[in-house]
Amino acid sequence: MTDLSQDREKDKINPVVFYTSAGLILLFSLTTIFFRDFLPSGLGAP
Repeated sequence: MTDLSQDREKDKINPVVFYTSAGLILLFSLTTIFFRDFLPSGLGAP
């Protein structure tokens, strides 16, 4: 019974880590695109 509960906890934790890391990567890419588009025109670029 204890082995099954440990495996179940691992299966529950892994999707959380996966979606968190995927969300951070997506957020980072979106902010990179956003700053690349808006900062050069907004901050002191000729």
